Amino acid sequence: MNLRLLLQTAKLTIWLLVIFAGAWAGEQISQDPGYLIFTIAGYRIETTAWFALIAILLSWVLVYFSMRLLSNLRLDRKLVSWQKSRSKRAADLQLESGIYQLAKGDFKAASRLFQKSASKSTFPALNWLLAAYASHLSGKRDECDRWLVNAENAEGANLLLTPLLQAKLQLQRDEPEKALATLNRIANTNKSPIQLELMRQVLTELQDWKQLDTVLLNVKKLGANHSGAINQAEKDLCLEHFALMDSEALNRKWKEISTVLKKDSQIVLAYCHRLAELGLENQAEQSLQKAINQKFDSELLIGYGLLLADSKAQLITAERWLREKPADANLLVSLGRLSLRNQYWGKAQEYFNLAVDISSHPIAHAELGRFYAARKEYAKSIFHYESCMIAGHQLPETPLPEPEA
Repeated sequence: MNLRLLLQTAKLTIWLLVIFAGAWAGEQISQDPGYLIFTIAGYRIETTAWFALIAILLSWVLVYFSMRLLSNLRLDRKLVSWQKSRSKRAADLQLESGIYQLAKGDFKAASRLFQKSASKSTFPALNWLLAAYASHLSGKRDECDRWLVNAENAEGANLLLTPLLQAKLQLQRDEPEKALATLNRIANTNKSPIQLELMRQVLTELQDWKQLDTVLLNVKKLGANHSGAINQAEKDLCLEHFALMDSEALNRKWKEISTVLKKDSQIVLAYCHRLAELGLENQAEQSLQKAINQKFDSELLIGYGLLLADSKAQLITAERWLREKPADANLLVSLGRLSLRNQYWGKAQEYFNLAVDISSHPIAHAELGRFYAARKEYAKSIFHYESCMIAGHQLPETPLPEPEA
């Protein structure tokens, strides 16, 4: 309180001094105004001494306050710059904390932090995308969709990033139709590997094989490395198409597919079985024989015994392979089946028994069960059917009840 009174007294004293000084100056001006003459560059300026003095004082005051004003403006700019820098640092810290919470699994906290930092972030679209992802993980679909809209409308938003994330999240929600609609919105943009991969997943889920074929062609045009998923999609597409094609389309498609797929056992078998269905048994047998000669694969060997072609020629070919691979149980199973088709009953029984002796092959047991049932040797049939179940499905050891008296 005393300090305030002291300041007020000081101000009053200063004003009184100013008033007295003004009165004294006025008195002096009225008594003797003085006289000054300035000559500058041929110009002469005449004025009173007191007016010149007052002009000099006012000029000094004007310069002083102008300098103060400029200084304050510079200070304001520095203050604004400091505030912006501080806000950016705070936003960066909130973003970092949000990512940490996301990694911890606290999705609600992460979403809140991403939302708070979005308005002060240098790239707000990223914050909204992360907020949408966190809301998706916490099961808040409506909130997730709102943040995606904010991300799409944010300053500096990427035209592809938001739709790609939205499509990915819609796939995870098991909404392939919505994901397809989202991807179609950016269908006219330059295709990216991520965009094509999402489209592949959507079309595979919807089993839209025609569009999937186009997408896979675009993947090849990009020259991107074929991932396992891409190869699987191409494989599924081939298997779907093979079953519907005529012979001309089938052979044309076979020439078009990649070398990797031509070595796939399922693809080879689907191709060969379709050829046989179309009446091209000889071509089917030759193609499958060639594939087995290149890769002695168990799946191909089993398939060879199921191929409906010239069974006598097939039996001769398979017996030639047996000389090279006498202990191959899968080959023995196929030899037994080919022998059945040729009605060589003894041979069939012998081949199936050899397969059982070598590896207790479940298919060989099943064939022997059916074989003995046809001959009404039911005890042997039951034994092999039971052995088939045991060989195909290993049961754990457990206590069993005693037979009833």
